[in-house]
Amino acid sequence: MRSITKDSICLEYFICLRVIAGYCMEWREVSSGSFINVDYEIWEYGGEHVSILRMRGPISRGHRIEFYQITLKNNPSSDYFIILDNQLGYEDDFPYDDMVMVSDMFLAAGIKRVYGAIVTTEIGYETILKLARAVAGMKTLEIYTMRVGSLPEAKDFIISRIDDTADSR
Repeated sequence: MRSITKDSICLEYFICLRVIAGYCMEWREVSSGSFINVDYEIWEYGGEHVSILRMRGPISRGHRIEFYQITLKNNPSSDYFIILDNQLGYEDDFPYDDMVMVSDMFLAAGIKRVYGAIVTTEIGYETILKLARAVAGMKTLEIYTMRVGSLPEAKDFIISRIDDTADSR
């Protein structure tokens, strides 16, 4: 049984707003779970999976491996969509070696493009994103990420990317 949290209520409210605004695609929860310092959900929207990782404490290489093993296992396309929710402001140490490892995991799973929105108020996170983009580029992986201030902004970014990729098919 999934617990009801402020974040899940926010997501449900956001989905209702999208439907009211006339969007024809609906959200469907695929799975959810948690492990130390991480809560995650996988949602389907427009035939794509959107992985949401909520940090509940600092995360390490082990956390990343477990999260990506779970979310990449049934990803339906060569596009990967993720929202990293760090509204609570936990320090996220994402060293170069981990960026290489995650890029290799994406490529091994057949992922060609990653679209990500990171919800954080930490301005320094943009430096992490620039390095992650450079590492992905060296691995021939396209990565489109941005730092945002709220979950609704993150969801708008992800929805627009899903809509864009659907239009280009």
